[in-house]
Amino acid sequence: MEQFLARQMDKSKGKPSIVNSSTIIKLISNDGHTFYVNKDVIAISKHLNNIVNSGFREGDSKEISLDINAEILEICVKYLHYKLIYRKVSFARPPFPIEPKIALDVLKAAIYLQC
Repeated sequence: MEQFLARQMDKSKGKPSIVNSSTIIKLISNDGHTFYVNKDVIAISKHLNNIVNSGFREGDSKEISLDINAEILEICVKYLHYKLIYRKVSFARPPFPIEPKIALDVLKAAIYLQC
């Protein structure tokens, strides 16, 4: 699936690609899980983009520790990918499913990440 997505994104020249950039940012959840995320995807989150592009240590080391647990952070990262892929489409976006029992925690994290 990832190779297919890579080929499809490469065909659309001039648009942000989640595979063309060689810059990978490491996100670390508060329970120690690591997520490797492309900088183009990180840029969708205003908070993470500010960290990466500021002069702070986290931006220089390309490693950001967050006070969000892995389950919620994974959903937020998936949403950032979703938002990047579907941000300029001319058709209705497919729904982004979230389980009701964790919806409030995802909302809190999304507000914190500004995504």
